[in-house]
Amino acid sequence: SSAVRLGVLLAMRRTREPRIARFLADPQPALVVEAARAIHDLPIVEAREELAALGGRALPYRDEDPQTSLALHRRVLNANLRLGTPQAALRIAAHAASPDTPSTMRREALVALARFTRPPPRDAVLGLWMPHDERDETSVHAAIDTYVPRLLGGPFEGAAIEVAAAYGRVPLDDEALLARIAKEEAGSRIRRASLRALDERSPSGRAGSWQRAVDQALESDDERLRADARDILARRDSARAFASVTAIPEDAPTRERQRAIATLASLETPAADASLLDLLDRLSRGVLPPALQLDALEAARRRDVPALRAVLADYEAGLDPADPLASYQITLDGGDSDRGAAVFNGNGDCKRCHAVAGEGSEVGPDLDGIGARLGPAEILEAVVLPNATIAAGFESQGEESAMPAIGAELPPAELRDLIAYLASLR
Repeated sequence: SSAVRLGVLLAMRRTREPRIARFLADPQPALVVEAARAIHDLPIVEAREELAALGGRALPYRDEDPQTSLALHRRVLNANLRLGTPQAALRIAAHAASPDTPSTMRREALVALARFTRPPPRDAVLGLWMPHDERDETSVHAAIDTYVPRLLGGPFEGAAIEVAAAYGRVPLDDEALLARIAKEEAGSRIRRASLRALDERSPSGRAGSWQRAVDQALESDDERLRADARDILARRDSARAFASVTAIPEDAPTRERQRAIATLASLETPAADASLLDLLDRLSRGVLPPALQLDALEAARRRDVPALRAVLADYEAGLDPADPLASYQITLDGGDSDRGAAVFNGNGDCKRCHAVAGEGSEVGPDLDGIGARLGPAEILEAVVLPNATIAAGFESQGEESAMPAIGAELPPAELRDLIAYLASLR
């Protein structure tokens, strides 16, 4: 009887009994998930290896409840990330390469592999602060060498090249990478990953394939690829980088112009500082596009230059001290909703209280359609001063459930992206 087995499982969970791992092989998918939650979330450390051993296998899946099934995948991946052994890295890579793994979890497996040697301090599943020691990079070499070649030519090639490049293990020669950069139909992620791989492969200060790669990228139709090429030039050829940045037309895509301003700040030359001063002057005169204003301020703050500091001080002195949102108004324009989704699921920790498309918590209001109900300015107030206006039905939650001022804690660029993402939920 599955009901009896569930009762035994729950009793084992309460007593943190390691033999609960037996239920990881139960024929009832719901019991497998509950066993995984007990082992991972409590945790029951003695059973973690058995949970991690499910990595790379075809896991039980329930069509009527996909989110619960994905919860199992996330805990299997995270158990391996916590273990940090070469065998654990192999299981994560096998999970990414397996066609039996749902596509969202194949992506998450590649993210876990990228973070394997330097796991983030906040737990990927529970959101709790659980820092880990760094691991030796050799712990992932076998995983990359074995499984990344199997991902080439498929839908996850770009992400696989990114991971391999981070560890210096890309299984492609220079000509193969250059061919991918030149191929428009390869897609942005593959082309950008190939460019970064060639840059990582080429020693600093030496001529090499990176130069051909940069030339191809600057001539491409991909704004992000062009921006990546300028960042490479900023480290290798500052004069050419400055010339490329200042040649960008006013009607170029916003994201490309934003990246160019950040590139200027990294050049650390008098000419670049003069360009930043010009941007701040345009901001003070009200002629700099709103989507670029935060970027100009952030770039100027990165430079320890007296003239820039003086202009920044004048800007900050002009903010209305009576308006608690005055310094945040600059985040209303220019955000990237894709990056904002990553903030929502990551640093913002928003899913701890809110749900989107059925994923998340019911502690706070469901955020589906919030972009149709609130404008960007109202969303800004909701994340910076969240308890100024309480959504109907949540007035009696009490102090212990009051929403934290997440917006005030995020870096301004992440706040801008989060606002863009929430505004896109319609």
